[in-house]
Amino acid sequence: EHSSHYAFAVAPTVPLLMDVVTAKEPGAAASMALRTLLALTVSQGCRQAVTRHPTAIPTLVGLCHALGRGLHADEHLLAPYTDALGVLQNLALEAEAHEPMLESGVLDRAGAALSVHFARPRVRAMSVLHNLACGAALSGVRIVASGSGLLLAKVMQQLDRDLGIDVDHEQRVLHATWEAQGLRVPAGGSQSATEAVLSVRKRAAVLVLTLSSEARACRDMVQHNLMRFVAMLLEEEESILQQAALGILHNMCHGSVVTAAAPPASVLEKAVDHLDVRDHSVAETALLTVSQMAQCAALRRVLDAMGYIPEVFVNLFTSPSSILFNGHTQRATRERVVAALASVNSSLAGGAEAVEAAGLQRFLQGGMLAVDAAVQEAKRGGGGGGGG
Repeated sequence: EHSSHYAFAVAPTVPLLMDVVTAKEPGAAASMALRTLLALTVSQGCRQAVTRHPTAIPTLVGLCHALGRGLHADEHLLAPYTDALGVLQNLALEAEAHEPMLESGVLDRAGAALSVHFARPRVRAMSVLHNLACGAALSGVRIVASGSGLLLAKVMQQLDRDLGIDVDHEQRVLHATWEAQGLRVPAGGSQSATEAVLSVRKRAAVLVLTLSSEARACRDMVQHNLMRFVAMLLEEEESILQQAALGILHNMCHGSVVTAAAPPASVLEKAVDHLDVRDHSVAETALLTVSQMAQCAALRRVLDAMGYIPEVFVNLFTSPSSILFNGHTQRATRERVVAALASVNSSLAGGAEAVEAAGLQRFLQGGMLAVDAAVQEAKRGGGGGGGG
């Protein structure tokens, strides 16, 4: 795609599409115009054309407000409402669009969408927030602070198992609308109740993980029961939910949030337990998280008092089935573990003695060369499939 050429070709159609979208008598034409914008804004060139149109963003945000309010009386507005949120989701990929979207009240519109009894608008709304949080500096802080924490509370509610979503009714309404307009069912148009709820929870988990990467936003989230949700996600069967929880703990350590608000011992224990799960991606995420914990002075002392340090590292460096020696574990992860072992060795009372007694000095002295040699040895011995 030649983005600049595409933008040049599409730009003249943007005012026409916006006129159709905002017509006094909306109906099928407006819905089709929204669906067209949704398809076009997958392209960066078209996103830029819409962003640079003087009234497109405030018009689209205002349209979301109107459709969301009308949804209570006319559920056939569900399809255009979801599409309008989808256009905003696409536009939020452009950093240039962030400020006009925020100024137009997009955070309020996203918050309202999180309260409807349907899955798709909720997923779209959280995707809008996610794309904003990945963009301009302090966007995450603004999201967390919006409505004195009310928006964040709504986001976190999406992590619950019981979301109050009527999936069957949502399917019937959408399919009837698409059929009436002669449209084919889009990809993912049919979901079971379980799939729909899981899609909402996954999107919420990834959004909270993204928000936690900003230390200030993460500190604010801790005040809104973040640890309760982390503990809950660590108990889930879905790997993406487990990884999100482990990633949040990692970000808390990385941003020094744990200095003021250490996670409960039960949460730390669950994080360590994930070193032994069968899913390699989860186990490696746990390895990164536990290593980050060990390099954080506040948590290192807590883990030591729980009996996890240096024992966890003794097991990591001596067990033939350790994920550390799994040939699929990234080298950057191994380097982080070696650095964590050095922190344990140098800072804890009795750490050096325990490390030496366990025969781990060669890993400290040889660094990554010693670990690489152990990985090769594990591969030759057929023990490289560790992780639990």
